[in-house]
Amino acid sequence: MKFAGAFFLALIALVTLVHITAAKDVELEGFDALDLAVDTSDGAASATVVETSSPGQCNGQCQESAPADPQPKPRAVVGGRRPTVGGTSAAQPKNYRLEAAFAVVIVLYVLVAIWGTKENGKIADAFARMHCVGEAALFPRQFALCGAGEPNAAGFRTPMLKESSSLFKFYASGRRHCQGCLATLSLRNRADLLSWVLNFFLPSEDLLEIDVYMNEANMPPMVLAVATPRQARALADRTDIRTYTKPLKLSASGPAAPTDPVPGWPGHKLQVLAEHSSLFYDLFSDPRVHSVFTSTGHADKLRLFRSLLATSENSGGSHKRLLRFVFALPAYDDMRALSPLLGLVPLLVDLVGVYKLTPELKKRALEVRIRQEVASADAEESRRRRIEALQKRKQEKAQEEKERLSRLAPEARRKAEEKLAKQAAKKSMKVKMMPSRAGLGRGQVALAVLVLVMATVAVKIAPV
Repeated sequence: MKFAGAFFLALIALVTLVHITAAKDVELEGFDALDLAVDTSDGAASATVVETSSPGQCNGQCQESAPADPQPKPRAVVGGRRPTVGGTSAAQPKNYRLEAAFAVVIVLYVLVAIWGTKENGKIADAFARMHCVGEAALFPRQFALCGAGEPNAAGFRTPMLKESSSLFKFYASGRRHCQGCLATLSLRNRADLLSWVLNFFLPSEDLLEIDVYMNEANMPPMVLAVATPRQARALADRTDIRTYTKPLKLSASGPAAPTDPVPGWPGHKLQVLAEHSSLFYDLFSDPRVHSVFTSTGHADKLRLFRSLLATSENSGGSHKRLLRFVFALPAYDDMRALSPLLGLVPLLVDLVGVYKLTPELKKRALEVRIRQEVASADAEESRRRRIEALQKRKQEKAQEEKERLSRLAPEARRKAEEKLAKQAAKKSMKVKMMPSRAGLGRGQVALAVLVLVMATVAVKIAPV
């Protein structure tokens, strides 16, 4: 599980902290106070000195001088505990609150793991039954091969591949204009107690991401994105979106102008980033696509739409030409609500596969890409030159240092070489111990919060 290791590390840290906190309540044995006979008649203290001549005489004198009812000797006490009486410590009931808290947390963790795994399995199974298995499902109707692995006795392959308790994948291939399709179900990590608690403060949702790998001959140069405002901000970090597209202003829902190519477009809910406006108008003015985004019958289904990306300049994988759809997953008993949005997948594959740019737009797109390639090549060349210059300066500096050491006396040269070795070792150790901020993620932050909270609770409930 994703955060299991972090959770048990937090438990170990908490146990260590409890032991450190409980150390203040340990009674130190063996520190008996010295017996002093105090003479209070004249205010001066004097020690009683007994002369002994033999062991037997000493024992008799000691018995005579011993008080009838000896008082217990005081002991050094740390942490506020009561002193021992008669050589035995005062009986105190042991506190099992910490152990009970640990047991409750562990049992709760196991129960959440079992429940979360079953819930995510229900969602994946519902998606597979509704859209991936059966002649009436969308993917078997649109693709010749669905699933992975060898077919079973009934001729069906495994529809969903489970990579973890919150990640499932479905593969399909065998369709015109594209090489294949990969659907990824990224579900909430319900099987992890920490992630389950954090979801109350940092809400997340179940997502379906569908990547369609287009053939090179069936996708002209284009970059187009349609997304909700939040997803549009995330897409803006992509190199192809940042380099080739610009925001397209569209009229919001309401009375449309007679010349509006996409009337009734929900501009307040969906943003458009396009390389050129005609690309968006040509694809989304198709009545089948237009009805999904503007029809009142699909208004409630549009709440599941997150983003759509069509790019011929994908740099994040092995496939350069890509169609990517991102939808939110409904509850497992409402999986039919995805049907209108999933229908966009084969529809846009066909529209993009037969789409042709005008000669002017094609020329402009090619010129932009040539300029981008030249700029990238210049940037790479400049980077290579900077690296070579830096290496050259390092070599020159090392040669100068070597020449300086050769002019020193043997003893001075030895001391200088030892000093340089210590500096190099210290620098290497510093580089190894320096934490990497790039690796700091949600799990590490959550672990720090958990350790802090549990440490605070341990200090509060520790016996005083």
